[in-house]
Amino acid sequence: MMPPERREAAGSRLRSLCLMLTVSILALVSIGCAEAKPRAPRAADGVLDLRAWDFGREGPVRLSGEWDFFPGVLLGGRAALSAPRVGGRRVPDQWHSGIVGGTYRLTVLLPTVRPALGIRYTTVSTAFELDADGLTIAEAGRPSMDPSTEIPAYKPGVAALAGSGDRLVLVARVSNHVYRVGGMWRAFSLGPKAALDLGQLESVGNALTLAASLAVLAVVFSFFIRTEESGLGFAAFSAFTLAAALRALVTGNYPIVDIVRGLRFDTLIRLEYLSVFTIFPLGFLFFWVLFPAELGRRAGRTVLAACSAFLLLLPFAPLRVLTWSILPYYFLALIVIGATALILIRALARRRAESLPLALSAGVLAVTAVNDMLFSSFFVNTANLFPLGVLISIGIQAYALSERYRSMQRRLRQTLAEKDMLIHEVHHRVKNSLQIMSSIVSLQSHRSSEPAALAAYASMRDRIRAISLVHEKLYSLGSGDEIDLEVYARDLAAQLSGSFGSPLGGLVCEAESLLAPAELCIDLGLVMTELVSNAYKHASGSGGEGSVRVRIAADEGGILLSVKDEGPGFPEGWDMQRAGGLGFRLISALVKKRDGAIFTNRGPGAWVRVRFPLHREKTMTK
Repeated sequence: MMPPERREAAGSRLRSLCLMLTVSILALVSIGCAEAKPRAPRAADGVLDLRAWDFGREGPVRLSGEWDFFPGVLLGGRAALSAPRVGGRRVPDQWHSGIVGGTYRLTVLLPTVRPALGIRYTTVSTAFELDADGLTIAEAGRPSMDPSTEIPAYKPGVAALAGSGDRLVLVARVSNHVYRVGGMWRAFSLGPKAALDLGQLESVGNALTLAASLAVLAVVFSFFIRTEESGLGFAAFSAFTLAAALRALVTGNYPIVDIVRGLRFDTLIRLEYLSVFTIFPLGFLFFWVLFPAELGRRAGRTVLAACSAFLLLLPFAPLRVLTWSILPYYFLALIVIGATALILIRALARRRAESLPLALSAGVLAVTAVNDMLFSSFFVNTANLFPLGVLISIGIQAYALSERYRSMQRRLRQTLAEKDMLIHEVHHRVKNSLQIMSSIVSLQSHRSSEPAALAAYASMRDRIRAISLVHEKLYSLGSGDEIDLEVYARDLAAQLSGSFGSPLGGLVCEAESLLAPAELCIDLGLVMTELVSNAYKHASGSGGEGSVRVRIAADEGGILLSVKDEGPGFPEGWDMQRAGGLGFRLISALVKKRDGAIFTNRGPGAWVRVRFPLHREKTMTK
């Protein structure tokens, strides 16, 4: 048969293979979900000809291509419709310098037969108004050539088109005084209003679902932060997941503006940059914590310190400075990705636990993160794959963390089993040692004929047996340190009865089924031994055929031990505090140690009650 270690390693490799296969299937499904469409026409010289476009069958079309552009002026009404063309710009568009505002114009030629149309608009930097045939149908903030009157805002949405003609003129007034780049960052979409509404709703819903799922995942894994071995890893994972959840709310369609009404543009941008400034160092920290030996402390701290420097910009830097800082940060992010790759390559080479799935998750995250950087900076026009990448990556990381936690729990169970075995062996050896001591005392007693010495030997033997019986019970349990007082008291009573030969009517023991710690059982056993021994010695002198009755029961906040005999009772003027016998001095010492109390009745038929409070031990009824 295959050894357990090799079988476990094979199982781990199989799970990793299944995981990679699952990720591949998800990637293929996500790619295949994009329905193939015919190539849409593009605008040229400010005109987009859609007369041959079937909106019902082919769906919405992106209004990309060359729009008319009027730099430095914000035109509206008839002036925008009749102004002669002076030049154009390709949309999606960015202004890097020299332009703070302008007007875009596009003439769209429509098919005669078409459904009710609408326009879906997305992020425009940083304020815009959209007119259709001279009527304003959408806006985000208030564009202005004067920076003091501009109101920047991001508010993607869908606007309805009311016209029924075959020609549509769109005019977009855009201004930017606060961001590093301005312009129509993303092309608007023209199509059936119902389809655009559904697409907008799905997009916002997907972002909210992703953010909520990531937040729940972060909360669930935060419960494991207090684990000693993997707590820091769970903390880094939870923080990284929260950063990813925030990222889903402050990018794309910015669903956070629908959740937090009246959210200031300044706050929105700082939250967006907070997400990107934290997600890379937290991802690095997560992998570094899991594999600390693969990268030195100085190198790891240097990476984190460099990333932390950008966080200082968030509360103080003007938005233009803050948004320009993203370019050097992207360079740092590439270094962070490289450091993370180095950690994982070394972990793979050294065959660290769960290094393969974690490396896979890092690869997915790195690819989508680079795409996100390029897409957000308008270097590529692919798609925002980051939410899908984060979801897949965090799912793999959660799997790897759960495997690590399961492995830790397995090692912990093994350690506890070894501890129980050692304790079991200790109790066994202590019991045997005490039995040897009891045998030595018995052998020594045979060498003496004096009654006082024999009585002392007998008392010593009974005390040793009372302690030995506790370890015998613990040994029989195999684990734990609590003993059933009912079983222990009856077995101890049987030993004492055999030791004294039951000269009276017998030793009757009644005990409730209580679980008590071993230390308390030893003290109770010693007190019971002394009291029963005293009852046998003094009650048997009466010559009557009585009995000794022992009762152990739960009392209010404690345990009550009662020993009663049918002898003459304690003599007149007897005081336990002044009793010179070793037995009562031992009882007084044990009771005092546990803050207990002793109650006596002088007779006839003496009884003694000893109460032990439970503020030091936890005892429970079975």
